[in-house]
Amino acid sequence: MKTVLRMAAALLAALMLIPFAACIYDGPPKEDNTPEPDPHEGTFTSEYGTLIFSGDGSGVTVSFGDELGEITGLPDGEGTYSFMVQTPPHRYQDRWDHANELDLTVGEKTFSFSVYMGRTTESVIALYCVVNDEVRDFEFVKSTEE
Repeated sequence: MKTVLRMAAALLAALMLIPFAACIYDGPPKEDNTPEPDPHEGTFTSEYGTLIFSGDGSGVTVSFGDELGEITGLPDGEGTYSFMVQTPPHRYQDRWDHANELDLTVGEKTFSFSVYMGRTTESVIALYCVVNDEVRDFEFVKSTEE
């Protein structure tokens, strides 16, 4: 009798998973009908430091103050950036207006910020990360003096 109950429980569990089988990953979401925005270009500053974007969609110069430098572990210098979409278990590069993460790499070090979607624009990059169980916000605003 116990064997029959175990088999019935296993069958029931398998049947409950069928609806999830339809959720097969199909790659990145299809492009929406809006034109892709230009990559960030120019100097974006905050009280925590500066990001200078080259405008090519990948080059950035990082210059963080002591606090953000310690949080990220990134040295000052030239590096790369990628706007990413994280939808577990998948992660892929996408346009900045779709992204929920920003990866910054300088030398051998990479740090991933979360992106405030809807607050990041052509002239504002709104980021956050969790430090010691506390959400820390970092807003970088494009300099108008270029």
